[in-house]
Amino acid sequence: MTDDDWKNHARTAVLAMQSFTAPFVCPISYERPNELPRLSGTGSYIDLFKKKFLLTNQHVLLDEHTKQEKPQLAHGISGTDDVFRMIHGSISVGYPIDSAIYPVPDAVWKATHTGGA
Repeated sequence: MTDDDWKNHARTAVLAMQSFTAPFVCPISYERPNELPRLSGTGSYIDLFKKKFLLTNQHVLLDEHTKQEKPQLAHGISGTDDVFRMIHGSISVGYPIDSAIYPVPDAVWKATHTGGA
């Protein structure tokens, strides 16, 4: 296999993986007063105990300086332009695990979208 063949193969694999994982990945944003919303990171939806949750990293949800939850956290689900506020609290653990889980209300998950868990 030539170097160019390998690069084409790698590009094809990356595009296929992005397409496959897109329904499971969601953007997480926050919004400070008088500022535009900013991307904080991403997460993935999971199904746990027949409920939907958003799994992400703790550093995505917490301000790096104050260690408090970022203001007006929100997430989007694949297949819709709607943004859903994260008002139900989260449980998280810091370094070295750096994980957080947020419950996704049934009403939010039942909205029209193409997301997967």
